[in-house]
Parts: sequence; structure tokens; C-alpha cells
Amino acid sequence: MRRKILFLFLFIFCCCTLLLSGCGKKKASDGYVDLGDDYTITDDKLLEKEEESNSVPLNTVIDNYSADMERRYFINPSAANTFDDKFFYLLDGYVGSDGIQYVFDQNYQYYKINLKTGDVVPLCNIPGCAHDVNTNPDCINVKGFSGTAAGDAFWTQSKGSLVEVKDENDEKGTTLFTNSYHTEFEENYFEDKNNIRNFADFSVFENYIYFTAPSYVFRVNRGTMTAEPYIKVCDNRILASCVDAKNNAMYAVDDIAELFKIDFETGDVIKLGDNMGSPCVYGDKLYFTRYNKGIRPICVANLDGSNDEELIADGCIDYIIKDGKLFYYDSKGFFKCLDLETGEETVFYESLYDVCGISSASHIDRIFLHGKICKGDDEGDIAGMPYSVIVSVRADGSDIWVKEIDGIE
Repeated sequence: MRRKILFLFLFIFCCCTLLLSGCGKKKASDGYVDLGDDYTITDDKLLEKEEESNSVPLNTVIDNYSADMERRYFINPSAANTFDDKFFYLLDGYVGSDGIQYVFDQNYQYYKINLKTGDVVPLCNIPGCAHDVNTNPDCINVKGFSGTAAGDAFWTQSKGSLVEVKDENDEKGTTLFTNSYHTEFEENYFEDKNNIRNFADFSVFENYIYFTAPSYVFRVNRGTMTAEPYIKVCDNRILASCVDAKNNAMYAVDDIAELFKIDFETGDVIKLGDNMGSPCVYGDKLYFTRYNKGIRPICVANLDGSNDEELIADGCIDYIIKDGKLFYYDSKGFFKCLDLETGEETVFYESLYDVCGISSASHIDRIFLHGKICKGDDEGDIAGMPYSVIVSVRADGSDIWVKEIDGIE
């Protein structure tokens, strides 16, 4: 069934609420870099890493899969990435320095990466497709995606409903839940009143599905598919959120960088501070970023926001914490991890031109960084546009693996 996942995704993307149309034919020179022999990486260390890592399979350890539970809502291409028990589904897009996703103005691509072999194939299989915003609705790359892998199926949203799609023969999918909530904010925010019950994203954690709407959150019992009352968070648009399932809580950041804690037991909403972003709960601590003139330090605090301290001075808008290590990238293009117990820092990859995000899941032992790097000529000068690479490392910091994905058709 999962072998037919490509056709499954064609349907999933058609269900999404952020639909754009377009698929054009590309010319040889239209927005693509010639990745032939004329372009070589002159940094010997980077070249050696690529040669070594591509000579071995990815060989990810996969354990106890039921759903991709580490997805978190964030304005970043990594928010569209998801994992099942065979594949990593990745959006090769672009994010500006302010964290805004510009995929609708760029050529970009969805890929499917085999977690065991490392083989990479595009989800769009239309010959010559330029993946732009022209007129052909068949290209899946010009449609927004907000779904997550769940068992043998994918869950996605469509017009305020949570829909399960099992295979390519499941033309309409099965509606699992339909949202009936909205607030005055949604009435004013959406010009099309048919969209006022749309939710922005959802996360699956054991017995509950946690939903993030533009200004409120709520959760649904996974067994009965009944919704608890919604909790109004703010009078702005929520840009990022994370779930603390152990403590029946959620954290959300709005579009003016206010961080809130939501208690599902009491319904209380507590503002924890300003100029904050990218919340993440690990163990009994809350991690987040601060906005500081383009550099985003990564900080740590108690779950109530008290006793906060700066952990990493030069951080990023996206990071992953796994097995006691914080994986991140800095403004200088270094992919690193910080051991939260010992304070030891390890550099895995350097000279990244840009980074689109970091992704992982609770049932796999690897972290995936998706970034851009420029190739240089023999003199060390930059030649051509940046091209995309995936850098992966095990949670214990071993077995770095690098894969170039530009030009894969």
C-alpha cells in the first residue's frame, strides 16, 4: 500500500486549503543550475564528507511507528515535512532571513527520501515540469501541504476538516473530524467566510490531536473524535506552536512575537514574554528563541517561563532536541549540536549558504538538515546559484550522511 504513496500524495495536496495552481514546461536554462563537471566544491573537507557519506546507505533505525508525532507548527519548509516508517517527505523551498516562507515565488520541489537506502525521488513525476505557479493544477509542488503521516494513511486538512486518505483509490478520503469553531478574529481575518473554521495545523500525540487555528487552539480525543472547548489564545495570528502532552499544555507564538502557555486542564492562557519564538518542550524545560537584530539566541527556561537563560548565543529559527542533544545551525552556516548534559559542542557540516530547516521524528534515530550550499570554481569563486543538500546525522552524533538533491528528476 505504501508503495503507492506517490499517487496518494497527488490526492492529499488537492485536499489542502492553500491551493495554488500551476505547472509549466521548463527550458534547460529556466532557473536551474547546470550541475555538470564544470562545477566542483573546492573545500576538500566538504567534498570528502560527501564522497564518504554517499558511499553508504542511509540505514535509519525505525522503531514503534504509529504517527509522526514530532511535527510542530512553524512557518518554515520543515513544517511541511513528515515521516512514515519508510520515507521522509521533504519540501525543498526557500526561507528568508526573517523566517518567512517564499516558496510561492520560487521553483521548489517535494521529495521522497527512502529512510533505509537514501534514494531520493521527486513526488511530482510530470516530465519537464517547472513547478511554478502557472496553469496546470496537476503539479503537487504548487499546492500548500499541511498533513502528517499516521500509520498506513496520511491525515490532512480540507476546508476545516481532518481527512484521512489511505491510498490512490480513496478518491475523497474519510472525514475524521470537522471543526465547528471560530472567533471574531477569524471572521475579520478571512475574506472568504467559508474559511473561518479552517485550522492552521495539527499534531498527533497519543490519545489527542492538537489543533492550531489562527487565534485559538483546541484538542480532539483521538478515540471518539470529539472536540474539547476551544481556548482563545490572542487577538493576533498564531505563527508557531508546540505541544507538551505530558502536562496537558501547549505553547504558541503569535505574529508580534508574544509567547503564550495554554493549559488544557484549566483553560488558562498565560503570556510568558515578548520577542520570543520557536517554542519546544523537552523533558521538564521550555526552549525558545529570542529576536535580537537578526541573530536568534536559543534560550531555556522552566515550563512556566521562569529562570530563563541564554543557552546558545548564535542560534536559528529552527532546531531539534533529541536524546539529550540540541541540533541547530548558526548564522555562519555551521550545522552543530550541543550536548545538554556536558555542554560539549560538535560541528557536523560547515559552509552552508542557507538553511531551510531541521526535521526528525520520534520513531527514527536520525536528524535531517535541509540546506543550500554554493559550489565554487577552481579559484574558489562562487559559480552559479545555491543548490540543495540534505545533511543527516544519527542522534548520537555519528554517521554523517550528505546528499545533493538538486537536479534529481
